[in-house]
Amino acid sequence: MRHSRTRDAAAIHHHYDVSNTFYEWVLGPSMTYTCACYPRPDATLVEAQENKYRLVFEKLRLKPGDRLLDVGCGWGGMVRYAARHGVKAVGVTMSDHGVEVASSDRHTVKPWFAGRIDYSPPVHDLTAQGFPLLGGRVDLIDGRKVAVLVYRHNQHRIALILWPASGGDTTPSVDQRDGFALADWRRGGFAMRAVADLSPAEMKSFAAAVDQAVAADR
Repeated sequence: MRHSRTRDAAAIHHHYDVSNTFYEWVLGPSMTYTCACYPRPDATLVEAQENKYRLVFEKLRLKPGDRLLDVGCGWGGMVRYAARHGVKAVGVTMSDHGVEVASSDRHTVKPWFAGRIDYSPPVHDLTAQGFPLLGGRVDLIDGRKVAVLVYRHNQHRIALILWPASGGDTTPSVDQRDGFALADWRRGGFAMRAVADLSPAEMKSFAAAVDQAVAADR
């Protein structure tokens, strides 16, 4: 059987898109998928999962300032571990559990963040520009809760991470690694980081659409 984006997405949806409560029963509070590594017989599951992250981190010889792209990151446990140790980490998943509030309505998604993070991110539906809003979620980066908006372009998902940042606006810097496009820039008082299975040109178009929407709100 040949792989395709549609078939793979359907398989992922069937196996993984059940309630987070179910997975927390099985995986524990850190929601760490794949096996744990117990450092001693009486270690807890949480300690064993943290130890597994440590082993992976050390085997990859990661150090502060390095960049990590975790494709198929699940609930982002390895990404969070790496970020806590000074690594610039980005996680990518095709599963719908990457969206905690599913809506294309900015007036539904934006208020959802209230009380979950300590700032109000700019939220826009970019359907007219070819990037419809799918929803949002909260991630933990460098020990801080941050807003993540999820968009779609054709069959590709785009994760846009936003957090308050000082300094003026900057032009999006677009890079491509392992088939994924990454963009970093500042706009309207926010640092923005986007990652998706897009071409660099498509990512530049997405960043431009975000910039135009943020500018229109000023």
